[in-house]
Amino acid sequence: MPAAGGRGQRRPLRRNNPDFDESPPRNNARNVNRRGGSGQSGVMGGFGSWLASMSGAMCSSCGSDSNTARMEKEDTEGFLDTEQLLPHPEPQEPVREEPKRKKGSCIGRCLHRVCCAICCILFLIFLIYAIALGTLVKMSADRYVNISPEARRYTDMYLTMKNITHSIEWPGCGQATSIRDIHDDCASPCYASDLPKGMDKFNEEHPGIVVSYLSREHELVKQTTLRGWWLPAGKLVVPEPTTTITTTTTTTSTTTVTKTTTTQTSTTKTATTTTTTTMDPAILKKEREEELKELQRDKDKKKDDKDDKEETERRLKEDKLSERGHEDNNEPEPVPAPAHDGAAPPRIILVPSMQANSWHVEPQLVAYMLRDLGFDVLVTDYRDYGLSEQSRDQIQQGSDVYPYDVLGAWDFARNDPYNFMGGPVPAEKVGIIGLASGGMVVLDAFGMEGDIPAIWVDSSPVSMHRRVVDETKEYLETLGLPEDYAEHIMTAFLHPTWYVLEGWARLRGSSFMRYTPEKELPYSPDTERRVAVVHNKADMVVEEEEATSLLKLLGSYPKKFEVHDWDTDGTCHGSGHLATMFFEHNIYKTRLCEFWRATFDMDPETCLPDEDSP
Repeated sequence: MPAAGGRGQRRPLRRNNPDFDESPPRNNARNVNRRGGSGQSGVMGGFGSWLASMSGAMCSSCGSDSNTARMEKEDTEGFLDTEQLLPHPEPQEPVREEPKRKKGSCIGRCLHRVCCAICCILFLIFLIYAIALGTLVKMSADRYVNISPEARRYTDMYLTMKNITHSIEWPGCGQATSIRDIHDDCASPCYASDLPKGMDKFNEEHPGIVVSYLSREHELVKQTTLRGWWLPAGKLVVPEPTTTITTTTTTTSTTTVTKTTTTQTSTTKTATTTTTTTMDPAILKKEREEELKELQRDKDKKKDDKDDKEETERRLKEDKLSERGHEDNNEPEPVPAPAHDGAAPPRIILVPSMQANSWHVEPQLVAYMLRDLGFDVLVTDYRDYGLSEQSRDQIQQGSDVYPYDVLGAWDFARNDPYNFMGGPVPAEKVGIIGLASGGMVVLDAFGMEGDIPAIWVDSSPVSMHRRVVDETKEYLETLGLPEDYAEHIMTAFLHPTWYVLEGWARLRGSSFMRYTPEKELPYSPDTERRVAVVHNKADMVVEEEEATSLLKLLGSYPKKFEVHDWDTDGTCHGSGHLATMFFEHNIYKTRLCEFWRATFDMDPETCLPDEDSP
């Protein structure tokens, strides 16, 4: 037998070998004697096994498959795989080695963090700026782009000249429900309660009506039906309407009923309605022939009275357009008042602010003054305002469209196509007054139409751009900005607010800059037309710089305009905007009289302050 530990002896199993070493293998597993030997023979045996395995691999690569199989068989015949008998060590978690830090990596990380912080701060600043700018733009859009709720105020209250004075809001006294609500305790010191009481009495004795007319036609502007208050200086003569009703009923054996109704009104309109029910064809044919004969007679009569018919149709068309106004007034169609001195009195178009309508107290008060001075007044409304036709967009169209609304009212008052006012008058007998932002529209219309003899503007801005910038500045000043940075902050917001607002208006179909006084007034004829400019130094809505700019613009064309300026200084219950007509009522009325009587070639010497008038 071969010696112990020899090459051909199989190592005994554990249960037959009491000298089996159960100790765990050494760390260097490659030097462990897989055959169980010890000492040099064990080392050589392990080396031999490794050498044999390497040789087999080399031979296998060279194609010696038979030698490899024989060596593997000899190597495994007398051995037992100790890995099946030795205990396995517990798996250990791999140790994460820290990557070696490259030179300069700390500086790179710091720069990265600083850049991220700067970007976050800039984004936050931009976000805050965008929110603040959006707030300012929305505030301006609500005032200058969107239609204000004041545009339709009072139109659903069924007001007439008999009750409008004590049903609208007065400064200091608020919304009134009766004339007793407007008393000295709430009105003073701005005005006396005698002013609204005198106005209420005058309007009750001099009623007015709501009339309809069209804006001036233009290829770029949609023609719209407008409505306004026609307020004559004289007392309206309202005749009793005459109504004739004739009813005829005929009954035959064949149950034939013929009913004819004829109604004749003050407009000489005749309407005939015939209803026939019959069971006999012969009688029905006879009735039909009689009806045709009657229609032929009516046709011949209408042909003879063609001119009268056209005039009647125009009246009926106007009645239909002003149907809402007649319903609200609950007054019959008036007959124009007798003309003063045998001629129709001059007429003045009154244009309210774009933040009000013809029903508000300011236009109604000025209309009362003018009527008391002997001038007929048409208080007009823009489209989407008052009872005028409503558009789909519901946006303010300022100098883009409203000048054509004003010119349409001027055309109506001059031509009087429906004979509401006593017939047409020459163009030099029709002037225009504009209040607040309505004054800017009047300036545009004045530059477009060279036949308007004169205009009167009170608290009027000259540029929508400046108006928006000034209002934004006024709002920012109320926020209490630091004095050191206030100018820079305002610079960052004022003009961007205007540019964003203008772009927003253009997207909605409007434009602030299509027609402006700077563009239109230079094209006026060299006829020295009269312009009155009224401004209150205490007005914080339209500041004094606006009036200065307007006077400078008008003064640049001495051959075109004869300028009359009037500066006042005072407030009415904390507001200086459109306040002069209240705290300087008598002087305001006198100035109106002097300016307009001189414009219409009337004697201005009679325009003395009436101390007894309110």
